[in-house]
Amino acid sequence: MDHTSSLGLSRISLQNMFMNFTKGLIVTALVQFVLLIRCCNSIDSITTDQAIRDGEVLVSNGEVFELGFFSPGKSTNRYVGIWYKRDKEKTVVWVANRDDPINETSGVLSIGAHGNLILYARNQSNITLWSTKSNVSISSSSTPDPKYKAQLLDTGNLVLVEQDNQKVTWQSFDYLTHTVLPLMKLGINKRTGFKWFLTSWKSEDDPGTGSYTYAIDPNGAPQIILYNGNVRYWRTGRWWWSDVPVVLATSFSNSTFLNNQDEVTVTWDLLNSSISTRIVVDYSGTIQQFNWYEQDLGWNQIWSGPTDRCDYYGRCGAFGYCDSESINVFECKCLPGFQPKLPDEWNMRNASSGCVRKLKSCKNGEGFIKLVKVMVPDTSWARVDMNLSWKACEQQCLRDCSCLAYTISSNAPIIGCMTWYGKLVDTKNFADGDQDLYLRVDALELGILFY
Repeated sequence: MDHTSSLGLSRISLQNMFMNFTKGLIVTALVQFVLLIRCCNSIDSITTDQAIRDGEVLVSNGEVFELGFFSPGKSTNRYVGIWYKRDKEKTVVWVANRDDPINETSGVLSIGAHGNLILYARNQSNITLWSTKSNVSISSSSTPDPKYKAQLLDTGNLVLVEQDNQKVTWQSFDYLTHTVLPLMKLGINKRTGFKWFLTSWKSEDDPGTGSYTYAIDPNGAPQIILYNGNVRYWRTGRWWWSDVPVVLATSFSNSTFLNNQDEVTVTWDLLNSSISTRIVVDYSGTIQQFNWYEQDLGWNQIWSGPTDRCDYYGRCGAFGYCDSESINVFECKCLPGFQPKLPDEWNMRNASSGCVRKLKSCKNGEGFIKLVKVMVPDTSWARVDMNLSWKACEQQCLRDCSCLAYTISSNAPIIGCMTWYGKLVDTKNFADGDQDLYLRVDALELGILFY
């Protein structure tokens, strides 16, 4: 082969090398471009032929919330959760598999054949660890092979939707964990018995179901109670925020209370779109509210409870009255007309046994004394009549020997006459309130009080 032929072959080889190198650059650029597109155009939903694997996320359309896998605190367990996207701390507001963690990073969240979200681990024999259990069957659908979509909304709600009719078959807002967000419900569906309530985490490292529950008690006049197990721990009052400063309840939010034949629920919404807010049942047994304003770089706690010794439920027993403003003295007193049931224990500052009436009589000249600015007793033992005037309410209570006290409420949603029967528990002073309680006392006691 002559020199000219060798030179020609060399040129061809160089051209091939250049072409291959150029193709490699193009392929690399395309891959990087695709990755860039995927990065900058986050998806907010998956369908039946898609899945979310550990390391991937859903991002709500307005980039408010993210859904993905996370490990809380110092734990290495993996959970599927929802958190605020802009929050570097990834403050979690909802957890799917809170009591069924994955112990490594092989988790997959997908939509099963029957329209349920399912969570499984590839390294754990693909056993389903968690499912939405929406009870939707193929045969009940309007199409022979329905398609489902799971979408993360800007409200923080994860919804499972049947695509042909846009019917929501399941939503995370119905299965609260430890956080309540605007538009979530607390309460009870009277027809089905379904309940919306919060439960604390076990610890900061374990989102499993803890011992504290925050729920509506529908009995009597509905109120919101914090329970420790099955024991009442703190009573926030018969409507949304009767035991917190009014300015916090009304300046940026609006609550809606429903009590009809279908449900007793409370929901709340924000009046200012520049604010993010959340209310949390902490594993330590406190309720905390946090706000995030647009100009801020983190969460600000604006209130919490319980805050003082009188906040704890039944601190002074039945017919006791708790005064948190009593400095260096026993905060418990007996209501007028009552005395300690066990004086020796009371003198030792143990008021758990409560108080008993000094004199017992009926329709023998009794009357009422007014306790000003109190948090009224536990309303589980109260009856409500929204059609009675103040005078009619007083007369109704006076005619019934078992009626212990009454009040006239002018605060929505409960407006009208409330009367108490059985016992009076968890009465306390409430300096920021505007509620007065009219307590029934014996004629002799009434004369002593006004002597």
